[in-house]
Amino acid sequence: MRPPTRPSTDAGLTRRSFLRGVGGVLAAGAAARCLDPFVLGAAAEESFGATLPVGTPVLVLVELTGGCDILNTVVPFGVPTTTGLYRSARPGIGLTQLTTTRPYGLPTPGDYSPPCLDLDGQWALHGALPFLANRWHDVGDVALVQGTSENVVRDMSHFAAWAFRWAGAFGGTLMSTGWLGRYNDLANTGQALGAVSLTGAHQALASLHAPSVAIADLDGFGFQAQNVPDRDRFLDDVGAFGDPASTAVHKVGVASRALALADQAATVAAGVPRLAAGGSSGSLPHQLSTAASLIQAGIPCQTYVASLGGFDTHGSEPYNLWERLTELNAGLAHFFSLLDGTPRAADVFVLIHSEFGRQVGQNAGQGTDHGQASGTIFVGGGVRGGRYGEAPSLAVADRDSDAMVATVDFRSVYATALNRLGGDPNLTDEAQGRDESGQPFADLGVFAGPPAAGLPEGAQARGADGVSIPPARPDVAGDLRPYVVAQV
Repeated sequence: MRPPTRPSTDAGLTRRSFLRGVGGVLAAGAAARCLDPFVLGAAAEESFGATLPVGTPVLVLVELTGGCDILNTVVPFGVPTTTGLYRSARPGIGLTQLTTTRPYGLPTPGDYSPPCLDLDGQWALHGALPFLANRWHDVGDVALVQGTSENVVRDMSHFAAWAFRWAGAFGGTLMSTGWLGRYNDLANTGQALGAVSLTGAHQALASLHAPSVAIADLDGFGFQAQNVPDRDRFLDDVGAFGDPASTAVHKVGVASRALALADQAATVAAGVPRLAAGGSSGSLPHQLSTAASLIQAGIPCQTYVASLGGFDTHGSEPYNLWERLTELNAGLAHFFSLLDGTPRAADVFVLIHSEFGRQVGQNAGQGTDHGQASGTIFVGGGVRGGRYGEAPSLAVADRDSDAMVATVDFRSVYATALNRLGGDPNLTDEAQGRDESGQPFADLGVFAGPPAAGLPEGAQARGADGVSIPPARPDVAGDLRPYVVAQV
């Protein structure tokens, strides 16, 4: 046995550089059960070499971080009782112009409060979103779910709100995994690559068994360790960081599995045909072009996560919101231009959401402060266009600290997406758990097609390593503490 040694500062391997080097792989904790932690197994190699069958649903999740102002994104332009309240609450930043002339184009440069784009005579989209507005009319696969958020804790902190949304829960054991990670644990058994994050290691993908990988750029993706002199030194360094309660063997097993996965993923990524990038590195168009390239190549992955920041519009909202929505429009337009007309176009749908909305009234800085109820947008394959849910009341007496109160639990949005992905409401129920009253989350009916068949009575789902996974049930009794997500 090697005597323990302290890692020196010249080894070139730190927690930060290691995680960056493996491309942000989120290795499964099941690696600790490997007899030889350096053996990954044939299943991983087979999975990376497999092709996702055409006809398999694929989700691309786009997070608008900061708290998107849904009232100036999906605007109540002709809604009885609501339109007047909207305009009186926002005398300086409310949108007051409308166009019905199609096809809609981009707004005039410098016009940060452009005419809204009519959808149905009552609701309209911000003028910076012509792609979605045109697709609503011409293709009919844009769905707006109104009033989404939560009425469990109503937390207006970015960190807590995202922790709850990434977990799809408000307490208990579900807080340690992500809503998409649990789905991949149950549905994508034997897959070495459960999910792809286009925006760094992502908590929504955290799982017990199904690994995910972060790919910011196909050309730059790979393991790039420098100045690691030998295997023994590497093991010492790996054993020196991580959970102090975890054994060195466990940490080495997890790390080596991550390295093996990253190496195989990098090999596959090198052979993926690159589609047009559409934007600079890190931009939403660039993230979505990477997703489109992987999807078109048939990488065996059902879940992708992208993000667009800058929606915390406490001040100068007209310009800031216009600028952010302009990038969202560009990203979506580019992404669908790469997929439309291809065999996989009918498989792929995008889900767009934010951690919360904004307050109804404007503030002194021509912006809006943190709110509650927001909205969710589905677009793409299988989506039945239209409005779903119920728009929250804007009446002063119905607000909570000037915030709109949610009418749709965001976990029902998740259930709708997971039912589409897995085609099985019982699997969705296992992945999500139940609401606080013990009821399953409702499907919102956004997708076309007959209801999915259920699992046989008593069936047990299995994780990527073949170990059965018990049904997930949230534990919310009395303890609703935010889950703090550490950023490396």
